[in-house]
Amino acid sequence: MKNLNSLILEIINGSMLDSNTFKSKKHEDKFEFFLRNNGYSKILKKDNLYDIIRNTNSLTNLPSLSGKYLFISQPFGSQRYPDFIVVVDGYVVWFELKRSKTDKITWNTGYPRHNIIYIFDSEKIGRVTFLGQHHPKHGNKEEENKEFDSLMKEHAELLSKSDPKYSHLVGTYYCRSMFGDMKESYNKSLLSESLINHIKKITE
Repeated sequence: MKNLNSLILEIINGSMLDSNTFKSKKHEDKFEFFLRNNGYSKILKKDNLYDIIRNTNSLTNLPSLSGKYLFISQPFGSQRYPDFIVVVDGYVVWFELKRSKTDKITWNTGYPRHNIIYIFDSEKIGRVTFLGQHHPKHGNKEEENKEFDSLMKEHAELLSKSDPKYSHLVGTYYCRSMFGDMKESYNKSLLSESLINHIKKITE
């Protein structure tokens, strides 16, 4: 089985989807197939290790999971990050998958988070793999992240207030907060090198 360094290298050098679409879960399905193909076992809620893995921060080493190669898909639901939590010989790693026909990422509510590995497959620039804190614009800005959290909380509270003048309408109204890149420039080689060096440092 591959160690964490080898796994990251294989992901960095991987290819993007043949069909880059938002209309299905092909991106997530392909990553799950990649994990299964490399010998990883899927963990379900009924498994004793599920809550332990789910409640462990990304890039944490748990000696009790040494020698194990596991993954959880959508551990906090389909609308929340990360898409996968992967155990690589004791290391717990959170992965978030992004895809676009352009060179910009639509983050929704999952803007760059510390120690989460992002796999961005772009039809325009190919695959970019990086840590949240290395994002060229928003990485490592904890105060800014708190502001976004506060903004989205206020937005959610505002939308939850019902207006009597619309009470005659059948059904419910759903509006989603979204946060997207503006003029980002993803330096693939620099971001990949920074990720590789960071992983080497924590596994030494």
